Amino acid sequence: LERESLGNKHEGTLTAASNLAISYREAGRFKEALALDEETLRLRKEVLGPDDPDTISSMGSLASTYVAMGRNKEALPLRKEVLSLSEKVNGLGHPDTLSSMQNVANSYDIAGLEKEARSLHEETLKLRIEIQGEDHPDTLRAKYNMANTFINEGRWKEAVSLHEATMKSMTEVLGPEHRDTVGAMNSLAYSYWKSGQLADAEAQYRQMIAVQKRQGVSGLPFFHAQSLYGEVLTDMHKYAEAEPVLLDSYSGMKKNNAKSGRLKFAAERLVTLYEKWGKAEKVAAWQEKLKAL
Repeated sequence: LERESLGNKHEGTLTAASNLAISYREAGRFKEALALDEETLRLRKEVLGPDDPDTISSMGSLASTYVAMGRNKEALPLRKEVLSLSEKVNGLGHPDTLSSMQNVANSYDIAGLEKEARSLHEETLKLRIEIQGEDHPDTLRAKYNMANTFINEGRWKEAVSLHEATMKSMTEVLGPEHRDTVGAMNSLAYSYWKSGQLADAEAQYRQMIAVQKRQGVSGLPFFHAQSLYGEVLTDMHKYAEAEPVLLDSYSGMKKNNAKSGRLKFAAERLVTLYEKWGKAEKVAAWQEKLKAL
């Protein structure tokens, strides 16, 4: 309707298209999001120029869609360009610039550039605390990302400590079922597991999965977390509890068209479960499924 009444280059049309692209991306409709992001960026460059804040925002949205599609190689240079433009147009302390710094750091994480990621996460967190305060939601997200950097570096005790503090603050500031709080629960559970705190990991995963089930979450990240929860239960020798969790997570990943690598990990967890449980027939059956993946 916006396009028909105002034309495809009108500010209202471009804003509506940008918002729709975000909705498509959040719904997992990446091809539609990509097409809208590319068109909106092209038109905003044409109408507003490359340095306009809305054009910069469109560049950031396109980069986020690339990341969601697993195309971080394309996202990283675009995110670095967004950061450079935002710092030039808005200044270093502007919220959009700080968000751009965070996005570049996240893409460094994905690319395995640990030193670059750590440096930028630290800088972003320092600026967030100085400008927005310790308990601002954006600062809490920066703390969450810093804790995940510790995870990437295998610094489990530091990851656990920072994730515990961050989740506590997120629960108080954002609420126990906010998406960011749930994300912190997931990372804390993983940190507990990797640091050998299996009982804490089990409790945290169980709580997180219960929250997401109440919220009706059923995407790939949920089933991946559920698969990890099943592995924790297997490590604790709770085989009867692990089996339905692992089977459900594998089925959910398959229905959501998970990449073959992630699906293989889910199947391997089932093989490991049945090996430890002494279920030879099921081991053989899942090994055959693995060969077909």
